[in-house]
Amino acid sequence: MSSPSYDRRSSSFNPTFSDDTSPLLFTNAHFYGALFEFCPGTQPHILWEYGRADVSDYESFKMFIVNEQAPFAPLSSTSEEPTIVQSTYENMNYFAIYSCILDVEAKSFTRPIVLIISNINPQIINHVYHLYVHRFIDYVKQLKTLAERYFKHNLKLYTEELLKCIEIHSEKSTKLQKKYKEIEKTINYYQIKDINYENAKIRSPEYFLLLHNNLQPLESLANLSDIISSLDKFITEIPTTLLCSSIAVHADVNEYDPQMQFSGVDKLHGYSTLAFRLFSRNFTDDRYNLRGFVSNQIFYHCAYTLLSGHTLIICSDNTHIALSLAKKFCVLVPFFQESYLRVIDEANSSSCLQYSVVVSKTISNPKQFENFASVLDLDKNKYRGFGCPQTSFVISRLGNLITASERAFLLSLYTELKKIATYFIIVIYTNASHIEKSPEKIFQGLKEKGISKDDEPIFNFWLMSFFNKHKMRPILKKTYNIPYLVLNF
Repeated sequence: MSSPSYDRRSSSFNPTFSDDTSPLLFTNAHFYGALFEFCPGTQPHILWEYGRADVSDYESFKMFIVNEQAPFAPLSSTSEEPTIVQSTYENMNYFAIYSCILDVEAKSFTRPIVLIISNINPQIINHVYHLYVHRFIDYVKQLKTLAERYFKHNLKLYTEELLKCIEIHSEKSTKLQKKYKEIEKTINYYQIKDINYENAKIRSPEYFLLLHNNLQPLESLANLSDIISSLDKFITEIPTTLLCSSIAVHADVNEYDPQMQFSGVDKLHGYSTLAFRLFSRNFTDDRYNLRGFVSNQIFYHCAYTLLSGHTLIICSDNTHIALSLAKKFCVLVPFFQESYLRVIDEANSSSCLQYSVVVSKTISNPKQFENFASVLDLDKNKYRGFGCPQTSFVISRLGNLITASERAFLLSLYTELKKIATYFIIVIYTNASHIEKSPEKIFQGLKEKGISKDDEPIFNFWLMSFFNKHKMRPILKKTYNIPYLVLNF
C-alpha cells in the first residue's frame, strides 16, 4: 500500500487537524469579576459583579478576599497607589486591587473597596494581569478621583458643623476638640479656608463621636453606573482562551517602517493584532471560506480587484453569511478602514463607488459595474468582474499560501502582502531620494526595477493609498485595460 501524500501547504503532522475547530485551542475559561465595599471582619457590599465564582462557599470566598489584605487607607489624597494582591482560593486564581474612597461620614474619612478579577486557569489570569492590570487600576482610580471632587466641599461643611457643635455642647467639648485635632491634618492638607460656622447645620455630638453604618450610597459620591457599564464592556473583551491570551500578551512586537497597512490593523502590531482577532473568532459556522475560492481561481480575481483599488460587490439574499466572507476579503484592502465596507439592499454604481467591499441583497444591472467593480454572486455561483493576469504576483506569490485552516490562510495572506508591500516601499524610497516625490516619478522608478506590467494597476493604487491624506478611499480613473470575465464556480 502506498503511503498517503499530503498537500505541502496543509498540516504535516495531522492532515485532519484544523485550528478553525480544534477544542484544544478554543476551550473557554470564563472570568469572575466583582467590586466590593467592605469593612474588615464584616460581609462586603457588592457594588458590581460579573460571572459566577467557581467556589464551594461563596460567602467564605468573599470574606477571604476582604480579609486577605488590609488596604492602606490614605486620609489625605487620591495620589496613593492601590494595593495589588495576586493569590488563589480553591480553584480560583485572581488578582485583587484594594483602595479607599474618601467620605466625611466614614471612619477615618475612608471607605475600603476591592476590585477582583479571577479565572480558573492560572496562565490566563497571569496573561490578563500583565496585559490589563493598569486598565483595572484606572477604574479604581476613577472612583477615588470622582469621590474626591465632593470630599473637599463636604469636609468644609463637616468642619463648620463640628465647630458649631463644640460651641453649643460645652459639656462634651473635650471629646469634640479631640475629634477636631484628629482631622486637623486633613483640613490643612486640603487647604480648607474661610471657615465660618455661624450658619452651619446643627448636629448632635453623637454624629461626630459615634460610627455610622448607614453611609450614603457610593453612587452619590462617584459616577458608579458609568464605571460599572464600562467595566462590563471591558471584561467581555478580555480573551477567555489560553491561546488568545498568549497571543495578546506577546502582541508588542513592532513592525517598523517602511510599511503599508492591510486589514485595518494597527500598523505597529499588525500581525499580532490580526492573529488575536482571528483566534477570537469562531469560524465553524461560516458557510464560505476564503481559501475555498483558491482552487477555482475566483480568489485570485477577487484579490486582484481589491488590490488594484476596485470595488468587490458580494451579492446574497443572506447578508449575514455574505458579510462574514466580506470581512475576510478586507485583509486585501490597503489601509483598510471600517468605512470602506458597506451593507446595502440593492447595489448600483453611485452607491458602491466609494467603498472597497459592498454586501448587497440584489443587483439591478450587473453590467453597470464593468468599469470599476467585480460582482461575486453567492446565490448564483457566478463571478462577473476583473480578471487576474497569469503573470501577476497575486497568482505567483499568493497562490502558495498555507491552506491548513482559514486562520492560517488569512495570516499567511497578510504576511505575504506585507513582504511584497515592504519591498514596494523600499523601492519607492530608493528611487525617490533625489527627485521630487510625486507618484508619477516614483512609479517610473518601479518600472525600471522590472516590476510586472500586469501589476502596475496594483502598485499604482498602493502608491495613491500611501500618499492619501483623506479619510475616504482613493478612487482612480480607469486607465488600464484589465480583462473583464464572467465565470461560474
